[in-house]
Amino acid sequence: MFTEIRCSAKIILCLLLFALAGITFAKPAEKIPSWVNDVESEFPQRRYIAKCGSGKKADSAKADALSLIAAYLKTTVESKLTVTASDTGKRASEKVQLDESINVFSDIQLSGVEYTEVYYNKKNRRYYCTAYIDRNYAWKIYEPEVKSQQKLFYEFYNKAEELLKSDPLAAGSYFDKAVLQGNKFLAALEYGCLLNDSAQAIYGNDRNIVASIPKKQKEAVESILVKVETAGDYQNIITAKIKKELTHCGFILTEHEAAAKYKAVLTVNQNLEIEDPGTDTELFVAAPEIQFVLETKNKSRIIYSYTKQAGEKTPAYAKNNALKKSLDLLGKEIADDFLNGLKEALAR
Repeated sequence: MFTEIRCSAKIILCLLLFALAGITFAKPAEKIPSWVNDVESEFPQRRYIAKCGSGKKADSAKADALSLIAAYLKTTVESKLTVTASDTGKRASEKVQLDESINVFSDIQLSGVEYTEVYYNKKNRRYYCTAYIDRNYAWKIYEPEVKSQQKLFYEFYNKAEELLKSDPLAAGSYFDKAVLQGNKFLAALEYGCLLNDSAQAIYGNDRNIVASIPKKQKEAVESILVKVETAGDYQNIITAKIKKELTHCGFILTEHEAAAKYKAVLTVNQNLEIEDPGTDTELFVAAPEIQFVLETKNKSRIIYSYTKQAGEKTPAYAKNNALKKSLDLLGKEIADDFLNGLKEALAR
């Protein structure tokens, strides 16, 4: 019996030791980082842009956090730029450029991202990680990019302003370039405003200037006035064709030299010959040639020059008939040729 008591005591002692061992070596419950459930608890929005991602692997959690940061930046900047585009009445092609600008800048923006240590939740078997951007630090790094885009924008805009009174065609071309560059500048600026509230105060007037460009473009279009001078054109046959094509390309015809910004000079050489003069078989033969020059009124730039001679001689028993028939034929020959050349010149 004594032996049984000793055995029972040993068993009880062993159980107590196991219990004590459990108490001594049990790990405390792992604490979940506060940012897993509430990012702003550690990364307040006034100072950080932060997103918590998760995944079945550590790398997946980091990638998810990064994609959430990227999506937030793109969506926020895009929404602001879309409002700007709507307010300023940009065309669809310019809206496409806005989207391209956003994609370009997303690569730059994500270069300043930092990460927390990855946390593994054993209960749901998922990894968690927060990606974050320190707004003030990122702004110091990023502001030179905003200034670079600003500088490029003003190079185009100031050149357009310089040319607006003397050469509105060229001014319009520079305003178009300013619009495209302005979109890139605005994309950079919107991201800068996300980083630092002071960016709006610093660059707010630039935003107004970008928004004013459509009005400037309209002014340029309405200033493309041209005065056409002609010589040697029988019944203004070729002149009518030339004026039609100029109007088709956006020129506004004027008879007032003071108002004109451009001068078009059309010279028609009739090249009229008489065969068997003074006889019953007297014949008038015409092979006209035209020379055309379009330039700024101050002669600082030749925009387009064109020369064309009739492919065949046109005979007629009456002089006027020979001139009219030959010029009508020449007018048909130059219809497409002249217009295509003018369009190409204006597109340069």
